[in-house]
Amino acid sequence: SIIHPEHAGLMSPMDDPHVKAISNRHGRTPSQVLHRWLLQLGAVVIPRSRRRERIIENSRLFDFALPDSDIRLLNGLASLVKSTPSKRTPTWCEDV
Repeated sequence: SIIHPEHAGLMSPMDDPHVKAISNRHGRTPSQVLHRWLLQLGAVVIPRSRRRERIIENSRLFDFALPDSDIRLLNGLASLVKSTPSKRTPTWCEDV
């Protein structure tokens, strides 16, 4: 999972300053922003938790939308993680 905090020794997406700035602008948590981003890309998102407050937080993904500018920024962050000068990865990510 791209949101998994043990992401190959790299900075957790939840701690990324760009993700935090987007979450602050929308009054959401970084987790909500990242899950909403995936939903808007057409991915299936199955959040899980045992804690009541996190279950409620996870259910609040459908009462907001990210503008195209935020989607493009998050896409760019995803491509920075895996891309090299000769190959853009993931391939679904447009270069920003």
